[in-house]
Amino acid sequence: MKKTLALLLLAAMLLPAILSGCNNTPPEATTPNATTPTVTTPEVTTPEVTTPSEGGDPDTPDITSDNVLRRAEIITGDSETEIFAGEELAKYLTQKGVEIAEDGFPIILFIDETLGDDCFSIDAILQGEEASMTIRGGNGRGVLYGVYKFLERYAGVRYFTKDLEVIPEGDIVLFEGNLLTYEPYFEYRHTSWNCAATSDACSWCVKNGLNGNGHLTPELGGEISYAPGLNVHTLGKLSETGGASDPNPCLSSEEIYQTVLKNVRAILEKDPTANIVSISQNDDEGYCKCEKCAAVDAEECSPSGLMLRFVNRIAEELEKDYPNLIIDTLAYNYTQAPPIKTVPRHNVCVRLCSIRCCFMHPLTECNDAPGPNGDTWTRTEEFLKDLKGWGEICDNIYVWDYTTNFAYYIPPFSNFGSLRQNMRLYYESDVKGMFEQGNGQSPSGEFGELRAYLIAKLMWNPLMSEEEYYHHMDEFLAAYYGDGWEYIRKFIDKTTELASNAGSCINIYEAPLQSISKAEYLEYEDEFNAWWDAAEELAGNRRAYVRRSRMQWRYIELLLHPDEKACRQFIADVNIYGIRWAESTKNNYPPDKMFPDLYP
Repeated sequence: MKKTLALLLLAAMLLPAILSGCNNTPPEATTPNATTPTVTTPEVTTPEVTTPSEGGDPDTPDITSDNVLRRAEIITGDSETEIFAGEELAKYLTQKGVEIAEDGFPIILFIDETLGDDCFSIDAILQGEEASMTIRGGNGRGVLYGVYKFLERYAGVRYFTKDLEVIPEGDIVLFEGNLLTYEPYFEYRHTSWNCAATSDACSWCVKNGLNGNGHLTPELGGEISYAPGLNVHTLGKLSETGGASDPNPCLSSEEIYQTVLKNVRAILEKDPTANIVSISQNDDEGYCKCEKCAAVDAEECSPSGLMLRFVNRIAEELEKDYPNLIIDTLAYNYTQAPPIKTVPRHNVCVRLCSIRCCFMHPLTECNDAPGPNGDTWTRTEEFLKDLKGWGEICDNIYVWDYTTNFAYYIPPFSNFGSLRQNMRLYYESDVKGMFEQGNGQSPSGEFGELRAYLIAKLMWNPLMSEEEYYHHMDEFLAAYYGDGWEYIRKFIDKTTELASNAGSCINIYEAPLQSISKAEYLEYEDEFNAWWDAAEELAGNRRAYVRRSRMQWRYIELLLHPDEKACRQFIADVNIYGIRWAESTKNNYPPDKMFPDLYP
């Protein structure tokens, strides 16, 4: 070896990790498929839900012969989604042990458009000739949400991952009147964590209240969908001037405008059902500063003004033929600040990106302290000002939020202490849609599955209490990691505490020893090892999950105590589990550069 492993490891970790972009397009996979075992409906007892996310939940009544669910036939509307919802309800009730009974009553599922998209209402009449239960949804997804949330609330069913669901034993106890009523807090709910964004995770998404995935079929109620290829960073493609990472075209050019309009129309003709088209800047800081463009930028006090004028013009033109279409654009990096004159049209959505924020502290509690090297990359205070500013001029704000470390997917990213508060802030700021970007490239060697589950819960109910948030966390940990789950909770709590107490603010490209220092890791090393050892020992058939999540701690240990044999084994395990090192090989430290003498 030309250099020792120790020097390679330490030198790599001391360099700043800089990775630009909010593009969530997965790069070509360079690791084999994961070998995490498939586990379905395990025998796991989960705590009773005592703080529901929805309204209409008085205390559960005493069990009597009159209020235990007695099922007769399930009657549905004629749509593909309504029929599927009935099949799903029958399937889960059968697994729960609720069979058709002579004294049962019908369960009626149907679309009631007076409720609004994704809304639902569930009512029960328990006695008399009219005894029945009805699940009404404002659309097909609303009916499905009603089924899944009824099962979650009243049958104790949990949809933790696409391979792990829990259906506890016991009666389903109802009461007279309204059982659940729900109206979405956010109209758009999507996360790109790998466990939630793949084509085989569609069912998990709907069960957990998401309506964006890219693959939701009509049977699942469809989704709020972006036109094919027009999700983000589209100006280069639409203007025919380059790709998503090239400098942005001149938005004062009539030729550019006509070219973009022509190409958007061509795409919509192929897919007229698309809900949203993104006409958004490329993922590059370069933008036109010609005399015309510069004059508008000065007039608007932000380059977002010219972008918005360009987008508004297209939105006005397309509205004639596509009255329900939304034109989406970014408020991202150089366009983050709102303009002072131009306002978005009613059919324009502004997607504000939190990329320059601190992610270890709740946004409202962050002081934008410099990093350990004097880095002042985070601009949380600026972001909050711009969030408020856009809210004053725009009725359709979506947020593109970030929930992982895009330079280092594997080591801990201890943001569990800020997720809940930030989601509440977005709702209270009148944000209408949330996209939570995560590691979409591979299974997680950290806590990606847990984070995706909690994010889905928070988008469903951003006003949940801290107690409820950690209740959801504990339920997931118990089911996913087995009997030693409390030791993993200890690890989460301690690393979250250490990161939140850091004297600096942490961005989404932080080096692994930045938010939690080497000295702090060394101080708690024995405890961390003991907790992971205990979790593995008690995991039972969840041991593979524990070992994969332990990769984050093994990574840190290699930094604390460089060892060639351990490093070789670690690299082999990364490949076995199909874990990606980072979002893109453009990153400074993919495995072949991080460990050049060891990686095959």
